[in-house]
Order: sequence, then C-alpha cells, then structure tokens
Amino acid sequence: MEIGCLKFSLQNFDSKFHYVLFFMPLIGTVIPAYIYMFTIILFMFFFYKRTIVLSDFVIISLFVSFFIFKSLQTSWGITELLFRYFLGSVVSYYYFLFSRNSFNLRFLLLFFCISVIIEAVLINTCLPPSYWGNYPDLDENVTHHTAFFGFYQRPYSVGCNATVSSTILCLILMLIESMKKNEGIVSIGKIEYFLSFIVVILFASGTGLFLYLLFWMYKFNMFTKIKRVLYLILTLVIVFYIVTYASTLNSENIFSKISSDYLSFLFDFKKMQIEDTLYVLHKDSLLLGANFPVKENYPLWNDFSLNDFILSLGCCGSFFFLLFLVLKSNRINRPVIFCGVLGLLHYGGIFSMVGQLIFGYSLALREKKNL
Repeated sequence: MEIGCLKFSLQNFDSKFHYVLFFMPLIGTVIPAYIYMFTIILFMFFFYKRTIVLSDFVIISLFVSFFIFKSLQTSWGITELLFRYFLGSVVSYYYFLFSRNSFNLRFLLLFFCISVIIEAVLINTCLPPSYWGNYPDLDENVTHHTAFFGFYQRPYSVGCNATVSSTILCLILMLIESMKKNEGIVSIGKIEYFLSFIVVILFASGTGLFLYLLFWMYKFNMFTKIKRVLYLILTLVIVFYIVTYASTLNSENIFSKISSDYLSFLFDFKKMQIEDTLYVLHKDSLLLGANFPVKENYPLWNDFSLNDFILSLGCCGSFFFLLFLVLKSNRINRPVIFCGVLGLLHYGGIFSMVGQLIFGYSLALREKKNL
C-alpha cells in the first residue's frame, strides 16, 4: 500500500516537474536535473516495469561499454562530465520515454519568450549579470558585454549563452511546426510568432538568426522540390547584398559578423580547429577520442561543438550517437534533429541541459501512444 502511494505521488509530482527542469539553469546549476532524470528512469523501470525494445538495449549496451573503455583511458570523473555534456540528450530521451511526460509547447514557448524579454530588460537596467546564476563568472575587471551598438548586454537565459538559448528557441519552433504539419496538433498564434521574433533579435546571435530563417523556410515549405531552386536563387541574392553591405561596416557592429572578411577568417579558423583535432586523435586514440589527464583541458563550451564532440568521444562515440539519432528519427523530429545538429557548427545548443531536454523530448515522441 505504501509503495503504491509512493508511486502515485511521485508520478503526479513528475508530471509537471520537467517545466522546472527547463528553467533550472537560471539558478546557476543543472546537476540536480541529471540526478532527477536518472532517478525517474530507474524508478519507472523497476516499479512501473517499463520495457525497452531490442534497439534500445543495444544502444544502452554500446554507450555503457564505451563509457567503461573511455574511463580506462582518462578517468571516471572526466568521462562522466564528457558523457553528461555531449550525451545528456540520451538520458533525456529515456526520461521522457519512461515517464511519458509531455510539454505544452505553446505554453512553454510563450513563457520562455516572456522570461527572456524580462531578463533582457533587467540586465540592461537595474540587475547586472553578476546578480544572475546563468552568467559565467568573469574576472572582476571584465564585464559582460557584446558589440551590439557598443552598450547592449544580451540575455543568456536557460542556455547560459545567447547563441545556445537562441538555438533552443528555434528547436521549440521547429518541433511545433513539425507536429502541426505531420500530426495536425499544436499551433501557435500571432502573439507567439511576434514574441519569438523579438527574442531572436534580443539574443543578437548570428547562429540564432540563421536557424530562425531556416524555421520560416520550413514553415512556408521552401524546401519542396518545385520551389527549391527559385527560393535558393532569391536567398543567395539577398545574402550577397547583406554580405556586401556588412563588409563596409566596422568590426564593432554586430552585422560585421556576416561580412566577407569575417566569414573568410571563420572558415580558416574552423579549418585549423579540425586539423588540430585530427592531430590529437591520431596521437591519442582515433576510436576513443582525446585523453584529458588534466580536468581543465577538456573542450566544453567552445565555439565549434561538433569538432569538440569528435575530439572528446572519437569515432566510436560519434558513431554510437549517430546510430542513436538514426534509430530515433521520424517525420516529426527530423527537422529538430537537422536544426540541432546544424547548430553544432557553433556553440552546442543540444549539448546544454535545456537543449538536451527539448532534443530528447522530440526523439521520444515516436514512442508516445498519444501522438
């Protein structure tokens, strides 16, 4: 009787707690979120007798085996950190699969946008970033700032980074639109579209603007075969004029980030990062990834997350994660997967805890009975 009451109480508590997990980074910590999700997975598996299919058993076995071998290469602590950062979406997937929780995406999007707008107003008026838990600690002589007109501080929100948070916003928009197109459920109105546009501007992230543009292209079916060539030509013409205009601006202007000079520098810089990664992998282990004997040397929160992922987990870890995505992809979450992986060319939106939460939720939608 007591066990039954415990199961009922925990399930009722958990049915809404994932909304708390979404906003948990605002208080400056995400460790409790992983502990909570892992606890719910174990609880649902043992007390509710949740079953797993053969593909899930294979995936779990592969990741556990890889974790053991990676721990032998470096250390358990560093391996746990790398797995939590790069593969946390796997934990999120099984959390939503076993708990059968779901997001009210329209409510989540609305509340998310409002929270970002409030944060942007507060940090630029009366509450500087030093009072917030979602901003990284900096040296006392260094202030949080961006080059946006020389005075505007971007909100970091739940991603603890403007680029990451803008990626999370686009993941939610993509998922809503995909569910509307494929299942005829979940739709948002003019208020949500307007607020999401305002938030993208407030984030002032080039990656966010690019993914937001992709969302609108997907919404208006600009990827269909008939319209593809015309829209591609139009997009290239617009991009050409924007880049030409941006090249005339000084380096302090945010639009200089899309100038031809900056894009050329960015290409060369990414190329150098890839070459360095290949060198390290050949030196350490092509299969297991780089060895990190010193804790401070691991590549987290760098500006080329896909490269860092391959560097940290090698060919085996990369293949296992790719296999996981292929097995869980479907017509509903495929746009989200595409958007999330594309975002890895910069900061890792789907490697942040909240990004993992949305990404794992989208992957689990295939298994839901009510979808």
